[in-house]
Amino acid sequence: MHTLEYVVFGFLGVRMLTPRRRRYRALPHVTLPFLFCILYAALDEVHQYFVPGRQASLRDLACDAVGIAIGMWAYTLLTETAKGERAAAKES
Repeated sequence: MHTLEYVVFGFLGVRMLTPRRRRYRALPHVTLPFLFCILYAALDEVHQYFVPGRQASLRDLACDAVGIAIGMWAYTLLTETAKGERAAAKES
């Protein structure tokens, strides 16, 4: 479940935190959204430590990180595909 939840978070996080004109042109523009999402996931695990019946886990944090990376990759794939389709439409 952690991975699936954080796929959506990674997708939306990169969309929100990356400047529109520079999306995926350089690594630093991907780093900030990833670090923000990982920080949120880590704070969520710390919060779970204090909730009765829940536990903090590094395994959950790792699953969160994988989900974030998949979400960011999916966003990149979709935006690059859309960009290619727009370029092809202009040539026609």
